Amino acid sequence: MEALRRAVLEGWDTIGESIESVVPLELHMRAYRLIESTPALLAAYLRRSAELEEEIARVIAEREGLDVDADPRPRVAVAVFGGVMRITGRLWSEGADHSVPAIRELTTLYLDQVGPALAEKWRTE
Repeated sequence: MEALRRAVLEGWDTIGESIESVVPLELHMRAYRLIESTPALLAAYLRRSAELEEEIARVIAEREGLDVDADPRPRVAVAVFGGVMRITGRLWSEGADHSVPAIRELTTLYLDQVGPALAEKWRTE
């Protein structure tokens, strides 16, 4: 999870440079918001995300010397990470600040809650 977290946050730090070599950053970010708000585009995006999550789980399993079909941990870790990325993307697209720093901050906030959400007691009683 920590490697995935570092990779995505580093990605947010350099995404502007990568995207701007192809299209203006604002145009890319508007396209992202359009995907989030259009059911057919969102369906295609989610399908591609599921395919990518499987690829990432297989890479993680291989790097760790695991059989992804026998050990569920790589798929579980990637599913949790993917879920966080989907929710932060949706919340960011619905928010008022559509900047890269805003989505990076939101991503950090939610990724920081993965451990507590999975390991800590939720009830306050």
